[in-house]
Amino acid sequence: MKNEKPLVPLERVADYVARLYLWKADSLQPCDPSGKADPYIKCQLGSWSESGRKEHQKATLSPEFYKSYEIPIKMPGESQLKLSVFDWDRFHMPGTSDTLIGETIVDLEDRYYHNTWKALGVGTDQASTTGPPKPIEARDLAHPTTSTSQGKLYMWLEILPAGEARMRPPVNFERPPEMKIEVRVIVWAMTGYSTSERSVDYFVKTYLKGDARRKRETDTHWRSKSGSAQWNWRHKHVV
Repeated sequence: MKNEKPLVPLERVADYVARLYLWKADSLQPCDPSGKADPYIKCQLGSWSESGRKEHQKATLSPEFYKSYEIPIKMPGESQLKLSVFDWDRFHMPGTSDTLIGETIVDLEDRYYHNTWKALGVGTDQASTTGPPKPIEARDLAHPTTSTSQGKLYMWLEILPAGEARMRPPVNFERPPEMKIEVRVIVWAMTGYSTSERSVDYFVKTYLKGDARRKRETDTHWRSKSGSAQWNWRHKHVV
């Protein structure tokens, strides 16, 4: 219909600021013979791009970035924000580059012109100082050669009119200071395990993710015929 109102006011191009907060990635696909990767992230929107190659992290599949960017944008306009995680390679064959682990694309216009997304965080205490807070997203990283997720990227995004962004500073987003903590795991009992064997010798092993060599084990509950066992052990892990 000629009199229908357009979904996006195309005649009103205005200046905005997209604030991108990159927290971490997890469960990345390994790229090195060691079974790890040296990941970094590259962000691109039209002619704007930022690369964290010089700050790549060594031998990890769960990097923590703690990076934030303020991206000047116009809307309607270029809206496909590409976030790519690469594996840093010291040496390249001629005509090659770092290995792409996976990427995800955020459509900024789709976010900003969606009334439900815009309403998220409105009315909170933070909204009056830095703008309505948006939820953390866990985005699957895709690769053009496979339909399997190559890991997760955790981030959140805010879009503010340029004038409002000048009055509201971004969230202070920094890596928390390192501290030693002790994790205590109480291994009490187990019930209801089903098996075809007549009796089973049960024990429990605990360890922190990525540190299986420092495992802790209970003693063994011998010859259980009911699928139940008791230990009453405490495991301590210091990180």
